[in-house]
Amino acid sequence: MGEINRGMPANCLGNMVEPSYGWNNMSDDEIALYIHNSERFARGFLPFYGIETHLDAISQAHSDWQLNNDVFSHGGNPASGTSSSYKICSNCSTPITGSSPFNRMNQSAPLNGQWESEAENLASSATSGTSIVDFVASSIYRFLYQDSGSAWGHRFNVLANYNNNWGDSSSEGFIGVGVSGGFNFQACAYSCTNWNYAKILTIDYYDPQGGASGFNFSALPIELLAFNGQLIKNEVILTWNATNEINNEYFLIEKSSDGIDFFEIGKIAASNNRYEKTNYSFVDSHLISGLQYYRLKQYDFDNSLMVSNILAIKSNSSEKINIYPNPVIDYLHIEFNLENTEILLSDVNGKMIYSTYNYNKIPIEPIDVSELKEGVYILQIRSASDIFSEKVIKVRK
Repeated sequence: MGEINRGMPANCLGNMVEPSYGWNNMSDDEIALYIHNSERFARGFLPFYGIETHLDAISQAHSDWQLNNDVFSHGGNPASGTSSSYKICSNCSTPITGSSPFNRMNQSAPLNGQWESEAENLASSATSGTSIVDFVASSIYRFLYQDSGSAWGHRFNVLANYNNNWGDSSSEGFIGVGVSGGFNFQACAYSCTNWNYAKILTIDYYDPQGGASGFNFSALPIELLAFNGQLIKNEVILTWNATNEINNEYFLIEKSSDGIDFFEIGKIAASNNRYEKTNYSFVDSHLISGLQYYRLKQYDFDNSLMVSNILAIKSNSSEKINIYPNPVIDYLHIEFNLENTEILLSDVNGKMIYSTYNYNKIPIEPIDVSELKEGVYILQIRSASDIFSEKVIKVRK
């Protein structure tokens, strides 16, 4: 229906996919960025890089000012307004009279004079009730599909293409989003009617110049849509897919023999596709008999990380490791048919108690633990391609 409103074939852009973590778990900022970039991607435009902190504060301040002063306007001192001054932020020394979007950006470091172009969208809704449902989403819909007039300025801003002076070549600039809601709103934009409840949305668009610096921004979190594993013959095939990889750098694949102590077995660079689903896979050929546990760690370029769910996959590999007795009193026996392995025993703080190297598939001498204190210890068996780890409990007679 929206495409028809703009003279396009019905559903030519496809249906927007709800994020895996759900709309209800997203802030107004995240909803605005997600919808903007989903619409831009459908049309072949570069996505906005993210929400910029300073720009976000400017947008929020303008929405607050409009609501508090019964105004609906891009200007800080419109003719229909009730205030002759406009203070954009708490650290501004003096109010700014008649402030435009340009004035507001020019008053906030590091935004002062550093943009290629600037623009602003406004939306408002009023009701006799006490809430407005899906306000941000419906406002952006109106910007894109219901805006009228020869300039269609709202739509132009949502789909803006800048010179891309700042950031990587696969994204545009930033947006800032401000939403205010409150009671008893009266503005001449609504024929000076007093509305019981109203909301105002301000969205600012901003593309920094190449020499600009000092920005703080946030992108949407990566969506890990699925993480699965399957035992095929004597290999574990791990598969996962992701979208929204704006800031994603790489994945680490980790493995564990007990589901607690994990170690890295692989690393895969991220595709950084913004709004397409990307499929990934990894093959683990080094299995032991019994359960193997797997998880993913996803790292952003700012070193923040997200950890996946844990998969447990049972293998019937001939490479068996037996440790007994456990709990142990005096001698710990280890049996396996691996070669070129290192056997390590340490306490829970990482202090090494015992180590040896086994070159051939020969029986390992039992480890004398009779003099150790009661408690929990960590036994590791390391080969060139794998690590087996198990907790050993030392008890008295």
